[in-house]
Amino acid sequence: MSETQKLARTLISLSQGKSDEEKEKLLKELLSILKQKEKLRLTKEILNELKKEGKKRELILILARQFDKETVEKIKERLKEIFGKEKKIKIKIDEDIIGGFLAKNQNYLIDASLKGILRKLLWRPTKF
Repeated sequence: MSETQKLARTLISLSQGKSDEEKEKLLKELLSILKQKEKLRLTKEILNELKKEGKKRELILILARQFDKETVEKIKERLKEIFGKEKKIKIKIDEDIIGGFLAKNQNYLIDASLKGILRKLLWRPTKF
């Protein structure tokens, strides 16, 4: 793991559960330390690593239509049990999935859509 990856992960760990003001203070302290150590040149790399880490911690929930809040919260809680509490869940609407939902992150996909179920039912392996 590179120095910038370590710094980015440390910054994320330290900022979890903090207010925006506290996060800003942490960032200012990091920049102050980098300046003291004459390593301000790492700032761009650290920001890139922060973006990568943010994407790893992101989960996209794609709904066929807008569900009621209670249903969405139940789905979110279950997804957090599966993928981890630290996941940030973004919601998108895609009517093409007909019904149900898709949940995906960088590595996994949960297809609980009607379109996905129909695709699985209709799929036939080709014979060689």
